[in-house]
Amino acid sequence: MSEEMQKAILQEALRRESERRKNEPVVTQDAESDGYGRGLARAIGQGVTFGFGDEIEAFLLKGDKPYEEKLAEVRTAMAQFAEQNPKTALGAELAGSIPTAVLGGVGLARAGVTGAAKIAGLEGAAYGFGAGEGGAAERAKSAVTSGAISAAGGKAADVVFPKVSEAAKSLMKQGVRLTPAQRVGGMTRAVEEKMKSIPFVGEIITSAEALALKDFNRASMNKVLKVLGRKDKVPQNLSGNEAYTFINEAVSDAYENVIPKLSANLGSEFQDNLIKIMRENQGLSSEALGQFNRGLQVIFSKAAGQNNIAGATLREIDSDLGSEASNFIRSQNATERKLGKAFFDVQRLLRDNMESQSKEVMGEYRRAQAAFKQMLPVRSAVAKASAQGGEFTPAKLIAGSRATDKTKDKIATAKGQAAQQQLAQEAQDVMGATIPNSGTADRAALMIFLDQLRQRPLAGLGYGLGGSVAAGSIYRTPMGRTLASGLLQTPRAAGTTLAPVTGSILGQSLLDRPQGSR
Repeated sequence: MSEEMQKAILQEALRRESERRKNEPVVTQDAESDGYGRGLARAIGQGVTFGFGDEIEAFLLKGDKPYEEKLAEVRTAMAQFAEQNPKTALGAELAGSIPTAVLGGVGLARAGVTGAAKIAGLEGAAYGFGAGEGGAAERAKSAVTSGAISAAGGKAADVVFPKVSEAAKSLMKQGVRLTPAQRVGGMTRAVEEKMKSIPFVGEIITSAEALALKDFNRASMNKVLKVLGRKDKVPQNLSGNEAYTFINEAVSDAYENVIPKLSANLGSEFQDNLIKIMRENQGLSSEALGQFNRGLQVIFSKAAGQNNIAGATLREIDSDLGSEASNFIRSQNATERKLGKAFFDVQRLLRDNMESQSKEVMGEYRRAQAAFKQMLPVRSAVAKASAQGGEFTPAKLIAGSRATDKTKDKIATAKGQAAQQQLAQEAQDVMGATIPNSGTADRAALMIFLDQLRQRPLAGLGYGLGGSVAAGSIYRTPMGRTLASGLLQTPRAAGTTLAPVTGSILGQSLLDRPQGSR
């Protein structure tokens, strides 16, 4: 072929290529952007609709093409977008599934379905059915596989990651301002316990725990007021002995109002039980036991030898027993506290024997009795915490609940139904120390801090100030405690919420794998 002919063929080829390009549609940046945006919207829609987005779009598309052909085109476009933008497509689908999963979970909970595994499993099955392809049998297989994986994922997230416990929720409803880690417990609580060894920061955490303890004390006392039918609560500025005095006066006032309407029989049954109380207190010193006997003789001399007493006489005897008991129970001396308990036991015996023919009076009396029963474990705990100004721990209230349980063989305690037992156990589970502290860690941390402060004073002060400000903003404000506990629960919320879509994706990948592949 001559050189001139080769040039002519090349020129004709160039001319034809030029004409072809002129006739092709020009792909602009906007068109590319529109394609990306549409793919992103499809990925989000797939998550929002739990896998039914492609079918909804195919159904809504206009044109003469059959539905199956439209569906195939939509799925092809979605697959291409996912292949070109794998991270974006996955993230968009996950994000889109969140509101649907949350609303679906609320709906299932209202329908009586509870538990992270059940909710995630049902939502995962729905997602797997929507994302599946083929007929009903193939979709059902996808639903079962996705549901099982989602349920496992939801359960794992619920168990592994921190969440506010039911006990913590109960305490917070009663006004106990728990620390963020007390709310979620577990390893988070253990870390918080260790952080108390950090100078400055540790003091802030300790003060927050002390605040929660005061609130717990008041919560136990507010139960007494609630039983009485009162709408007020123990004032926030009262704690320990002062808070107990407040509820004791409330119960005493209730008794003083109703006792004059009652009568009591001091006959043989009462006397037998009185002798039993005296025997139970044989551990008192001879001097204290003599003081106890003399006190009872003086108090009951007001009955003037009568077995049946009522009105002002009954109220005066009850009041004297209560006064003697209260005076001794606050003592720093262990023997005198036991003496106070003995007087309280007699007062309780007397009150158990009070009665009236009037149903209305008996209703009023039973409220006072029920409140007194709720107060007994608190009184015991306050007495045991006299060295701490009457501020007691959950463990002391548990002990007080058991000690004041007068049912046969402590059956009420065994059933978890003794007075104040549930509240005390919840507080013990949530607020109890998880790591014993001998003080060695605190001293070691302080020495390290002081050494760093000596070597680099400005840096040391900066760290101390920064840690104090951060800890203070978290532990000393309601918003800080709420935000911190919310952040601690974020992994669990994300895990349980995203379990349906992740279960569906994993389920589809398993079903799409060729048989026999690994």
